[in-house]
Amino acid sequence: MNYLRESTESQNTAPFEKQHDGIPALRKAASLKRPGKDGILDVNSLLTLERINEVEMMCARSNPIYGQISGFGIALYVLGCLNAKELLSVDDLDACDAAAILRENFVEVDRMDLPPGYKIATDAERYLMVLGDPVCPCHFAVVVDTESKRPFFSKLRYFGSGFDSLEELIDDYLDEGIRSYEDVHYFKLI
Repeated sequence: MNYLRESTESQNTAPFEKQHDGIPALRKAASLKRPGKDGILDVNSLLTLERINEVEMMCARSNPIYGQISGFGIALYVLGCLNAKELLSVDDLDACDAAAILRENFVEVDRMDLPPGYKIATDAERYLMVLGDPVCPCHFAVVVDTESKRPFFSKLRYFGSGFDSLEELIDDYLDEGIRSYEDVHYFKLI
């Protein structure tokens, strides 16, 4: 699933190709009217979608790169929280590092506080789903589309990166003590 391609399908042009009038589509796409809170697809949304696409290419489920970057690093890179210009320059993060970044850059919100119809491609806010205790988390996943059957994007331990449902994520982390929806927390990037 290529989220970048799907989210820009209605534009009838890929956002990174040159237009006939010589204006790069990336610049043109930033000014296009789109559904969403403010009706505009901004540059931050395009960068987020570009990072998701980069992660999908580098850590595809059929060809994963497991040893270099943690699931925490993948999620935080997609949200733009790390000082990294590309995926391969992301430092590996353990649960303590991830918890520190979570404390410094995010505020916990209730699941009901997520905007109805939230889509990372059109909404300015950024949300992170955390499995386990936020003081020592098991897994981070980026909330990409609350209306999708697979609303989360993350890197799993054994299956590469991609989109998953909450039930799939809980099942994948049963061995780390994740048992129910009570072990799921949502955070908003501040």
